[in-house]
Amino acid sequence: MRTLGLLCVAAAFLQLVLGAAFRHKGFGIVPHLIGAAVVTGMIFWTAAVMRNRFPSSAVFTRCQIVLHLWSDAAHPGRGGVVVANRHA
Repeated sequence: MRTLGLLCVAAAFLQLVLGAAFRHKGFGIVPHLIGAAVVTGMIFWTAAVMRNRFPSSAVFTRCQIVLHLWSDAAHPGRGGVVVANRHA
């Protein structure tokens, strides 16, 4: 689980770099969108591993709820705002 956590952090950092490159016109939007999908998938994968490894942990249950609420509500919305502002 430690390796998966480190891979998640590394993917999120790479996504940050891709977002900065997009913002400063180093890349187009496609690498950034692919990176977002990869990071989102890795976060859900990490949550699934945690759920299977610690099924009765109240702390992890609360974290899973927050994770799902955040990714369902905030993550897709932020990307749409960036693209809308870019084309305005």
